[in-house]
Amino acid sequence: MLLAACASPPRPQPEFSFALLGDVPYSHAQANLLDALVDQMNREPLAFVVHVGDITSGQGPCG
Repeated sequence: MLLAACASPPRPQPEFSFALLGDVPYSHAQANLLDALVDQMNREPLAFVVHVGDITSGQGPCG
């Protein structure tokens, strides 16, 4: 019991930021916005980026 009372509390984990990027672009205008978004994400101190889609326009081929 004494040992448990002397144990130090767990250290808090450092905070981090990440970006979540959806399924884009669907038009030429959105392609330009995607470029700007990537530039903005590159300026941020992000730990990682999660991409949850594809990067082809509309019904275009993915290959």
